[in-house]
Amino acid sequence: MIKCEINKMAGSIDEKFVKKIVKDIFKILKIQKASISVAIVDKKTIRKLNKKYRKKDEVTDVLSFEELNEIIIEESETKDKKNLKKLLAHSILHLLGHRHGEKMFGLQKKICSKLKEL
Repeated sequence: MIKCEINKMAGSIDEKFVKKIVKDIFKILKIQKASISVAIVDKKTIRKLNKKYRKKDEVTDVLSFEELNEIIIEESETKDKKNLKKLLAHSILHLLGHRHGEKMFGLQKKICSKLKEL
């Protein structure tokens, strides 16, 4: 069973859409059991978190915390559903231990392509 908790700390988001995409991504990856949290935050909050955990004093689109199974998305990034799918795929791959590189980006591209078909 895939569990996805949504925490809206800023903005608005289609929770059903996010949960469906998360479940679809795990289905594509052939993972049947997982539990993650997705938080939507404002620019100020994501900048503060990025500075604290990545030592980068700047706004970023998304942060992934593997040890917490948590994805944090900056609220303006949720407006475009195609972009949101890409960020969720990217973040879930990080939660699964993948690091930036040709293999990860290839897998991300494959996931996004399959999401279009669903």
